[in-house]
Amino acid sequence: MSKPKKAKGPIRFEAILPISIIIGLIWAYFFFFFDSHVRRALEYGGTLAHGAEVNVASVKTDFLGASLEIRGIQVTNAEAPAKNLIELGLIRFEMLWDALLRGKVAVEDASILDIRLGTERKRPGRVLPPTPPSESKSEQLKAEALASMEKQFQHNVLGDAASLLQGADPASQLKNIEGELKSSKRIKELEQELQKKKTEWEARIARLPKNEDIKGFETRAKSIKTSGFSNPMEVTQSFQQIDALVKDVDGKVKEVQSTSQAVSTEMSSLKKSMDELKSFVDNDIKDLQNRFKIPSLDAASIAKSIFGPMILARVRQFETYANKARQYMPPKKTAEQKAEFAKPTARERSEGRTYKFGKQKAYPMFWLKKAAISSKESPDGPSGDLTGELKNLTDDPPMLGLPTTLSFTGRFPHSQIEGVKGLITIDHRTEEPVESLELTVASFPITEQKLLQSDEVNIGFKQATGSSKLMAVLRNQELKMNLESVFTKITHEANAKNAVVDEILKNVMNDLTKVTLNAEIKGSWTNLSFGFDSNLGSELQKGFEKQLQAKINEAKGKLQKMIDDTIGSEKNKLLGEFSSSQGDITKVLQGKESAINGLKGELEKQKNKAINEQKGKLQNEAQKAADELKKRLGF
Repeated sequence: MSKPKKAKGPIRFEAILPISIIIGLIWAYFFFFFDSHVRRALEYGGTLAHGAEVNVASVKTDFLGASLEIRGIQVTNAEAPAKNLIELGLIRFEMLWDALLRGKVAVEDASILDIRLGTERKRPGRVLPPTPPSESKSEQLKAEALASMEKQFQHNVLGDAASLLQGADPASQLKNIEGELKSSKRIKELEQELQKKKTEWEARIARLPKNEDIKGFETRAKSIKTSGFSNPMEVTQSFQQIDALVKDVDGKVKEVQSTSQAVSTEMSSLKKSMDELKSFVDNDIKDLQNRFKIPSLDAASIAKSIFGPMILARVRQFETYANKARQYMPPKKTAEQKAEFAKPTARERSEGRTYKFGKQKAYPMFWLKKAAISSKESPDGPSGDLTGELKNLTDDPPMLGLPTTLSFTGRFPHSQIEGVKGLITIDHRTEEPVESLELTVASFPITEQKLLQSDEVNIGFKQATGSSKLMAVLRNQELKMNLESVFTKITHEANAKNAVVDEILKNVMNDLTKVTLNAEIKGSWTNLSFGFDSNLGSELQKGFEKQLQAKINEAKGKLQKMIDDTIGSEKNKLLGEFSSSQGDITKVLQGKESAINGLKGELEKQKNKAINEQKGKLQNEAQKAADELKKRLGF
């Protein structure tokens, strides 16, 4: 007889061991490995986002306190990999369990401590290769526009001036280039267009009423009886014949007028194209000046040549970080983007796609509500005095409905940087994203700053003290940036191969105790305009003018003469032929219009004559009838 099974108690001892093993493994992972995995993930993600190596010394998590500490963050300076762009001693996050239980990260408060700038690295940081060009048409156009601007800024005005002072004669190079002149090509195109139009105009004129047609109308008009009517029927027939003839003539009048207007419009358009030949000539002269390195010796061009590459680098830097912000903090999608997003393509399941369904007062996936920035100067290191506040950093600005702001003030005495004040605003709440930057630095050191470097001319600062004020706003794709800088306590570097240029540079730089620079950049990414104003450009212009202006004028004069000699006869021939054709065709059209309008006027006169005669006849008959009636009545 089998024993009855003993009833189980509330404790399942057979499940305790596997559950304990699982819990132990989870605890072991989080205790021994989780922090290091988070550190590596932060380094990997930070490096991708920044484009240069980011290092994290340590990460410490506290699950019970829902907090995270990140220590020793080093961000490599991509332009100088041996140094850090910024180094952060400690970032402390205190998260909300309310959000964590929903699978979100919401940081109620955070602290960023011990900030250092430009610190030396133990080893150079890794810089990622440039991001492959985007397949987006707008991004490609933007990249092409910035590359074109960079090429323009590489043009060395002072180097060209040095070459010209060395005796190089551009006129000696003006051979066998007639086929490259845009104005010459345009003249040939206009000649072909004129011949084509002349053929069309002659064909149109051939379809207009000829002299024999007009004479036929005149014969018909003469055959119509306009006087001596014997009865009303004759008058009616005369009116009908005149109306029919007027209708036929009106058709021809409209045909002539329509042709005249069309030809006149085409002539005006062709005349406008010929008037634009001057702009083609001007562009040819400008291209040849660049080709033969004839400088435009004005302060703005000199300032552009000296400071252009430096300013463009700042524009590129701003564009890079704005793109990063839009990538990781995406603005509200436009209708076109929503339509594109609504059509997912086939993908591997492992990659997946995340759809966000936000609702009011919900948490975004990540939200750093407020982070206090606090750093104190350290006597044994390059820490700075810095205070500030980072607010509302999130991966979903439209859901949060608040802009991200970073404000800060401070100084870095160890790095000789004083009077730092800045405000960064990233507003991605709507379909029109806006990023703005206001930054003032009262004083900062400059060492080995190359401004202009070439085989002919070198200008730079060995040492200087600068102050700068930068304001930049990127609204969707429209940029507006203003930079005001002053450089003092300058130890300059200025030399040139040519003795005259070398003397001019040294005299100008020695007399300058302060260099000012005002730069304005505005427009869309594909059409940026740069404006430069610097006393260095003005002083160099004055220094070179006496020595160089006569040579520049002479070289430009030779270019103008060469182009006039090359295309002058062709241009005069084209204009003469156009003028002759315009006069002949206009004369023919005016003659036909005048003849047909004259005929129409004669017909109106005949009609009026017949009407007046019939009126007079009727009046006479009415008067006779009245007189006869009076006699009968005895009046």
